[in-house]
Amino acid sequence: MIDDKLSGDDPRDLWRRECVRALEGVLDTYLVDPAGVGEMAIEAAERLLAIAHHIKGVACPRCGGLGQRTYPSTSLWSGGVGGMQMTNGPCDKCWGTGRTDKTGVDLRKLARQGGGRADPL
Repeated sequence: MIDDKLSGDDPRDLWRRECVRALEGVLDTYLVDPAGVGEMAIEAAERLLAIAHHIKGVACPRCGGLGQRTYPSTSLWSGGVGGMQMTNGPCDKCWGTGRTDKTGVDLRKLARQGGGRADPL
């Protein structure tokens, strides 16, 4: 197993272990349920991308490099009145990129300018 070869002396080994865990999860799912591996593979790819942002030192501090976050109400990034349900949506700091050096389209600004539908979902 690759994880056994990581010494732990190198700080990058933490991120390497996370990558190995993400890929092992996809493989384990594929061996048990080949039809259900699609969603697991997408989640692993998202985790690997977030890890890459951390390694490069550009991970968004609000979403941890994922580009999306869980909001405490249904109001999401737009603010305003919301219901009592946790909801996932694009990060309102990096606007979906997961990076501090490159941000996506500011949906609040777009909505204020009347640039059409601002909700990407």
